[in-house]
Amino acid sequence: MEELCSSCHGKGKVLAGTTDTPLKKVPENPVPTEEEIQDIIREMQKYLVFPIDRNDVLSAWSGIRPLVRDPSTIPKGQEASGKTEGLVRSHLLVQSPTGLVTISGGKWTTYREMAQETVDYLVDHFNYGDKKILPCQTNKLILVGGENYTKNYSARLIHEYKIPLKLAKHLSHNYGSRAPLVLDLYAESDYNKLPVTLAAAKEFEPSVKSANEDNQLSYQSFDEPFTVAELKYSLKYEYPRTPLDFLARRTRLAFLNAREALNAVDGVVEIMSKEYGWDKETEDRLRKEARQYIGNMGISPKKFDVEKIVIQ
Repeated sequence: MEELCSSCHGKGKVLAGTTDTPLKKVPENPVPTEEEIQDIIREMQKYLVFPIDRNDVLSAWSGIRPLVRDPSTIPKGQEASGKTEGLVRSHLLVQSPTGLVTISGGKWTTYREMAQETVDYLVDHFNYGDKKILPCQTNKLILVGGENYTKNYSARLIHEYKIPLKLAKHLSHNYGSRAPLVLDLYAESDYNKLPVTLAAAKEFEPSVKSANEDNQLSYQSFDEPFTVAELKYSLKYEYPRTPLDFLARRTRLAFLNAREALNAVDGVVEIMSKEYGWDKETEDRLRKEARQYIGNMGISPKKFDVEKIVIQ
């Protein structure tokens, strides 16, 4: 175990892990084994006062972390030895004799630090003549949705759009100051308010209750309420090319609750197909791709047919 657990802030979940297993061969799509999942459950139970079991696991995933070796620490003639001496667990910046600057390793949580270190190195070590080259500006760049954003932005959404607290927190956390673009889609139809897990439903009962109640049908009724409106927003502004792009790489629903994500595949395929004009062959291929990927995210300890199963 490298790390036992950490809170998944703002999502009402706990992120637990990790196992650290050396590999001789790197798989194209690494998946967690049932043994690894059970190991983490047993380890967590040592620190909790309430029982947890396999049913509490909403999603599980695995990745390959590339560790780089500092070339200055490798004895001549042992470059391909496979020994772990000189492994760097953060990142490594080196300049070759030809002047090529390379940064490698690192983690997705340190990409800005890596960018700053690289740019500042280039500014300090190369001659740009009379041009004035500024140091890295990444710490001043705001992410999309960060413009005019404040910690109490959800309160502003509640006041201006008369929406429930749960919805306001979800949208402000995920979209920042671009949340009104999603809410504009909410205003267009009741269908847009539905969770994507119900997007393929042919019939549904629109909400008739007060917008301030958290028990109305649509967003507020579901634990993982990424909605049709958010899919349509994503299609316009975030450019997902496949259903898996949306479910795993735009909303992260697959990582928060793989069961819900698996149930959402058909509806997401249907809506994206209308937008992109897919033929049936393309629909079937992308549906299969999404279901196979999500189906391997710890949904069940038992083998099942991801093409047919519907998780309740």
